[in-house]
Amino acid sequence: MLRNHAIVPSVISPDELATLQGVFDKVCARRGLAKGTPEATGIAEILMDIFQSGVRIEEQLLTMLSGARSYP
Repeated sequence: MLRNHAIVPSVISPDELATLQGVFDKVCARRGLAKGTPEATGIAEILMDIFQSGVRIEEQLLTMLSGARSYP
């Protein structure tokens, strides 16, 4: 699992947070997921794992999440 090997940044910048929110919103919309559901929470966890592993570009995050299951 990525969490065991990820370098966790101490602070997420406002720009990074906006990118993460945008990716999360797009993935939820594409999948028809309501925010706050277990499925959406799973996507958020996967997104954070990918982000913490060093992927910071929105298009790359979206591509990596395109085939991800809702649960890690």
